[in-house]
Amino acid sequence: MAEVLDLEWLKDRHELWRSAWREGVVGELKQGDFQSEKERRRAGLRWMLESIRNKEGKSEGKGTVASLKVVEWAVALVMLVLGVMLVRGLITDYQYDEYQFSLPTADEGTMEGRLDQKAAQGFNLWVFLMVSLGAQWLVLLAGLVGFVLFRKWSGGLGGLQKAMAWLVRKCEGAVGEDRWKSIQGQVGGGASQVWSWRLSRVLQAGGVGYNLGLLLGLFGCLWFMRVGFFWETTLPQFGAESLEYVTRGLSLPLGGGGVSSETIAISQLGYMPDLNPKSAVDLSSLSPRMQADLSWSLFLFTVLALWGLLPRMLMWWGCRFMESRSLARMDFQDAGHRVLWREVTRVERTEVMHGPADGVVVMDVGGIEMSTEELRPFLLQSLRVNPESRYVLGSLDEQLQRDAINAVRGAAMGVVILVEGWNLSPKQMEVYHRQLRDAMGDDAMIRYLVVGSEDELEVWSRYVDGLRDSESEVFRYEC
Repeated sequence: MAEVLDLEWLKDRHELWRSAWREGVVGELKQGDFQSEKERRRAGLRWMLESIRNKEGKSEGKGTVASLKVVEWAVALVMLVLGVMLVRGLITDYQYDEYQFSLPTADEGTMEGRLDQKAAQGFNLWVFLMVSLGAQWLVLLAGLVGFVLFRKWSGGLGGLQKAMAWLVRKCEGAVGEDRWKSIQGQVGGGASQVWSWRLSRVLQAGGVGYNLGLLLGLFGCLWFMRVGFFWETTLPQFGAESLEYVTRGLSLPLGGGGVSSETIAISQLGYMPDLNPKSAVDLSSLSPRMQADLSWSLFLFTVLALWGLLPRMLMWWGCRFMESRSLARMDFQDAGHRVLWREVTRVERTEVMHGPADGVVVMDVGGIEMSTEELRPFLLQSLRVNPESRYVLGSLDEQLQRDAINAVRGAAMGVVILVEGWNLSPKQMEVYHRQLRDAMGDDAMIRYLVVGSEDELEVWSRYVDGLRDSESEVFRYEC
């Protein structure tokens, strides 16, 4: 993560990268055995970054990673306290009827009793379940819908992720606005995915802390206070039967037992206990109300751990895994990375190459009036490839088009597409690019050679970068 952040923040300082390239990286790449340009670019950027960091003697990325850890722990701690306070705030006063026993008679060994109303403190079960579990699952579902409908396609950060990024920035101290913008990378890939998953991980750490707070708050209330559980409703749709269905649904991963209907009935406000005389032997057992409270305590601990803490822990680990996978899959195809690589390797391309050159097929788009022999010196010296054959793309003759596509299958060094700077038709070029890529495979190199000005080269560079093809590059023909 720290290396990626350093790369994003340093990628616009081309002079540092050129210096690292000349001081040994170019030689190491020439000696390396790489299967594709993607592997070569990844290794080159990593080696140059190591050289720059050693020379600079510092890593800004490490500071940001440290700030991320501090914010992650701080958010988890704050949410833990919030969870404890929420549970404590849900306690409310209520009254219930309980059967009070008198001393047993000597003759019959039974007890007389009367119905007595008691005041107590406890949790409304409907409110507790909706606030502790229902609310956070609604937030999760809303976030999932928002990601699928909006952020997945826009590539931007969500509101909570932006808030976490703001906290990290405040924790790290005063940093430049441009530096923070560079973290985001390009839409849809690169460092932005790594950064997004890391911020999501911070959010899930907060979720873990929140659910731990709920469990600790409930445990503390049961330990230090005399609390019970009750429910009441005016609407018959949310009566005992509905509550039983809810408890069974929440218990499905454990077999679906839920809470017994008798326990649910006892917990309802207005429940009338049995007034029949009780045996003296029953004095040694808990009252029905206390037994119901104990059942609810065990049930709520279980569902909070199962539906609250466990999913958050899994999502935290999932974000960590996706962050690692995004780091491993970075293809460095973002516009900034390609511009950097193009600027650095320009040093290599300006040198006259010696030794054997491998053959390429030249694809002429539109019939440019420039002979292959005129192109050969530039291709040999700058690109170190030798034009073996030449075909025209966009011909009305279908047989010529098929011959052109078939010719690239055996080209040792891929294809050079010769284009005029002003003649860019993105949709048509995408068709040509896809046809050539299908014919050559994913590992063959496609080089766009632009005959035009620097401004036209910039337009073509943006187009080629947008293809996100690691084996494609653009050059300007220089006489």
